[in-house]
Amino acid sequence: MNRTTSPVHLAAAQQNRIPTAWLPLATQVDLTDGLTLEEAGTIALSYAPDVVRARTNARIRGAQLLQAGRLGSVQLFVGPRLGLEDGGFVLPGNVSWQIPLGDQLGAERGHAAAGLRTAKLGVMAVELDTLVAVRERFIEIAALQSQLATQRKAMEEASALLDYVERLRKAGEADPVAVHLAQLERDEAEQLLEEAMRALPARKAGLLGLIGLMPSAPVEIAVDEGTFALPALPGPDPQHVLSHPRLQRAAAAYRTADQAARLAVAQQSPKLAIGPDFEADRGDLEIGAGLGLTVPNAARQKARVAEAIERREAARQAYRNVLLSLSRDEVESRARLSSLERLLLSHTKRVQSAASAEKALDERSAAGLVVPIEAIAARSAIARARNREVDLLKRSAMATLRAAHAGGYLLVTPGNGPEDKGSN
Repeated sequence: MNRTTSPVHLAAAQQNRIPTAWLPLATQVDLTDGLTLEEAGTIALSYAPDVVRARTNARIRGAQLLQAGRLGSVQLFVGPRLGLEDGGFVLPGNVSWQIPLGDQLGAERGHAAAGLRTAKLGVMAVELDTLVAVRERFIEIAALQSQLATQRKAMEEASALLDYVERLRKAGEADPVAVHLAQLERDEAEQLLEEAMRALPARKAGLLGLIGLMPSAPVEIAVDEGTFALPALPGPDPQHVLSHPRLQRAAAAYRTADQAARLAVAQQSPKLAIGPDFEADRGDLEIGAGLGLTVPNAARQKARVAEAIERREAARQAYRNVLLSLSRDEVESRARLSSLERLLLSHTKRVQSAASAEKALDERSAAGLVVPIEAIAARSAIARARNREVDLLKRSAMATLRAAHAGGYLLVTPGNGPEDKGSN
């Protein structure tokens, strides 16, 4: 399948799981006019390597559930035996079924079902992480493209200013210092432009690889000003983090470990082998019934139970660690966002001043009243102010998205942790 030209359809169940305001998705993909944020999310849900790997693991868990809790294979034994007294052959044989006593089969089914539930929640967690990463890549690319446009303009203006200063020097109206400064400004603008141009293909390749396309695919990335526009971040709600798929997956992993402990306890029970026996001796056939009992090694089973209990406790601690990590990430992201919003507010005034200064500079240039040193400093300051504004917008959008993600605001699915069940 050609993933750069074939349309991709998204199931409604997937589309409705995630609010489109945060992580928009497209119901159909057409890459001939460029890859949009919505289309990238749709492709990621179908082809992203991490998503495909998680879904494969879920299917494996499903296959394991199909065979869990079933009786083992029938054992058939047939073997000739040589009689020592008369040298005749005796043909004994038996057929047996091994039946676990206690609730071993039920424990196996419970463990397999819990593992499948954990894998399915893992798919949801990976899908959400991938979509967040896709939007972050688009924010980075949008910022880089904006800065690239600024640097192109700065390069053009620096080149024009250098030509102007050269003409003034030839006319005896500018000294070599002004020429040198103009040359330095042009060289710096050229270097910054080259750095931005080199960074953009790498960002695009990273995005394409993330969603499952070849990094070298001839696909244009379509971004607009709305890339930075995220919904308003809800106020802090410590309980809302319980809906986070990572936390739900950790809770399910605890329940899986709990079922594994129950299975280890159940496996301490003996297994009963029962079935018919037969024996053929020189034409005489004898048929009977066989009964056997397999008793597990007590010391080994106790060690397995102890290990399973420790793994269950480790899973409980892992749940707590995920909860702590998400809560910390949300608090840090909110604090970072608050600081960035203050910086952006104050910097907006500088950008407005820079725009006024640029207008005045253009008017003076048209009138032939530009002082070279003044023009060099003004053009450089204007470019820096614009790039700084884009950088603050990018970082603010990133902080908003990460706070919403860590706080569990991107999904509305309620979740319960191990503590809610009172498991021991």
